[in-house]
Amino acid sequence: LIDLLKSINITPDYVIGHSVGELCCGYITNTFTIEQVMLSTYYIGLTLNDSKLICGTMMNIALGYEKVKSICPSDIEISSFGPNNCCMSGPKASVKSFAAKLQANNILINELDCNDIPLHSHYLVPARAAILAHLNRIIPQTMTNSHVWTSSVCDTKLSYAEYFTNNLLSPTFFEKVIQLI
Repeated sequence: LIDLLKSINITPDYVIGHSVGELCCGYITNTFTIEQVMLSTYYIGLTLNDSKLICGTMMNIALGYEKVKSICPSDIEISSFGPNNCCMSGPKASVKSFAAKLQANNILINELDCNDIPLHSHYLVPARAAILAHLNRIIPQTMTNSHVWTSSVCDTKLSYAEYFTNNLLSPTFFEKVIQLI
């Protein structure tokens, strides 16, 4: 789809990515080649699959960050922040137990299909070095500010490899990015 739009000279005013989807922003803005995006996603997935990570899950919660942070168990991380909903990541048993308590209080929850990988949490630290090594080979460029590609965290002292590795281990701030546009 991106190539089709490019072929008829349609270019976006802004692009916003979320999680690993931000790699597509790099392609849309001509920062990365399609090969770099495909290899990056492949090696991220391969590394996460092959790493010795906890069996985790992710759950969307229909509660805002301020409410969730005060009741969230310490082994669960809030991986996406919003005023009306959040996402949590952590050990599967703990997340499911917490979700059951929320549901008992009529709070809507939705488990994400994350292949038992609690993305955007410290639980991915065991995979960090391997992911960074792969991405350093594939996308070694230093980050640059872009008026088209908006990110909630753009430290131009980082390489793209460092940025995307840190992105996997850190919460996402999609709603903050929307407000920047």
